[in-house]
Amino acid sequence: MNGTYQILNTLPFYSESKSNPALSSLAQALGGANKMDSNAMSSYVEALLFENAVEKAVANGGTLTRASLFKVLNTDETSFNADGIVGQTDVSTHAPSPCFVLAQVVNDKWKRVYPTKAGTFDCNKKNLVTLKFNGASS
Repeated sequence: MNGTYQILNTLPFYSESKSNPALSSLAQALGGANKMDSNAMSSYVEALLFENAVEKAVANGGTLTRASLFKVLNTDETSFNADGIVGQTDVSTHAPSPCFVLAQVVNDKWKRVYPTKAGTFDCNKKNLVTLKFNGASS
């Protein structure tokens, strides 16, 4: 596996679990970064999205209902970042985030390759491209 690259849309938890407070909290709850995996990370990010949407729905004395929750998710989650665990994402419009981290297996361990600074993402809008697919069969 040495030399294998992986594009991540989250911070690399295996090396940065102590540098981000939200990620650190998850690692502690699971018993350390070595107990984490991509499923745990995805679940945690979704839980943070739910928590954020609930807080917005009940702000200013609002009532939490299914409708108020979905209103927030559909209109007000335009810059969600899971407390810095993921790059800024426009959940409300279902837009993909251009943000990523590149990791590589070096000496049997995953290592952040790009961008090199811990806790950061490459979020250049040029990272997203539109592909046209001709679904016609021959």
